[in-house]
Amino acid sequence: MPRGGKREGAGRPKGSINKTTAELKAYAQEFGEDAISMLSMLMYYSIDPRVRIMAGKEILDRGYGRPPQGVELSGPDGGPIETVAASMSDKEAARISLFYMLEADNDKAA
Repeated sequence: MPRGGKREGAGRPKGSINKTTAELKAYAQEFGEDAISMLSMLMYYSIDPRVRIMAGKEILDRGYGRPPQGVELSGPDGGPIETVAASMSDKEAARISLFYMLEADNDKAA
């Protein structure tokens, strides 16, 4: 068996929880019902409308999950994404690419 380096199957499997994390999660879940009750009381009875909104949002997030974050991967009206490189010569594109590569090197050195 070779020494050092990455070995197939070595280490903790992805997604596994260590014992301390599992115990902490179980302990925190004991307070779940009380926490939801407190949030619902804040949602209905708080004087501050910001607190009411935040409590309602937290309840919805727990019950239905957080809404997905929208990411648009297309241009306006669902069309293709326009690129600047499409309207310049290969020489201009190479010059710009070199500029950004040098900038990245300068950032690493700083």
